[in-house]
Amino acid sequence: MLGGVGNFGKVGAKRRIIVASGGGGGGGGGGGGSGTWYGNTTLASNSLTSTSGVGLVNIYYRKRIIAFCLSASELSGFGMSANDVISKLRWYVDSVPKAQNQPFPNYAIRMNHIASGTITSNPSGASTGTDITTVKAQHSYNANTPGAGYQSMDLDTNFTWNGTDAIGFVFAWGQIPFGYDTSGVQKRTSDGTLWHRNDDNAGTYTVDDTNVAVASINYRPAIDMFVA
Repeated sequence: MLGGVGNFGKVGAKRRIIVASGGGGGGGGGGGGSGTWYGNTTLASNSLTSTSGVGLVNIYYRKRIIAFCLSASELSGFGMSANDVISKLRWYVDSVPKAQNQPFPNYAIRMNHIASGTITSNPSGASTGTDITTVKAQHSYNANTPGAGYQSMDLDTNFTWNGTDAIGFVFAWGQIPFGYDTSGVQKRTSDGTLWHRNDDNAGTYTVDDTNVAVASINYRPAIDMFVA
């Protein structure tokens, strides 16, 4: 379940400058060295409370693939510039998934550039876009342990924005343990499109799966990017 409605991507939105400390890794707090967090988590002020929402920490289904884009105008509006190097991602968790249903196995993240991409573009697919990079390899992500608030991940491979294209994000993971639950809520936007597929079956979705994330919902996860 995602959460949050706000003035996401409004032209002229100000960047957040944070001298961060601590956090990072496989689902730590929102810190991690000196630099700047750019994104929309502070513009997404409310939380979705339905029991079947789709989000980066929601466990209503046991395995998922999720894809969405941030447009170039949004990125510029956050204050980002060409050649900014993204080394971490974070999201804001309003309520954590239950401990018994954690960790997310084989949790991975991919980023790419989408030419002329918009807030409704679908960046999924093995050959979609350019500069296709698995920025976080498959690993176990326990979203319960850090608790509510910001949860961040250090990227295994940094991603450099080219300054002109949209950035696509693809998140995927395998079947979580011990069934499903309605817990796991994060902030979201009130616009754009999230592309996804979810089920309760054994196995793992991967960030390179093609023709899988084809269902759509009219919101996106709120996400921040760290530039040192």
